[in-house]
Amino acid sequence: MFRNAKYLLTRFHLDFFFCFFGFIFYREKTVDWLNRFFRKV
Repeated sequence: MFRNAKYLLTRFHLDFFFCFFGFIFYREKTVDWLNRFFRKV
């Protein structure tokens, strides 16, 4: 029971970690792409 709860907690932390960093990385890429696009125009 305890091991299962620990596993779920770890999974939740990993999912949150990846979502958080994926969001930051995606936003950075989007800003970079927009800057390049507007510079071209």
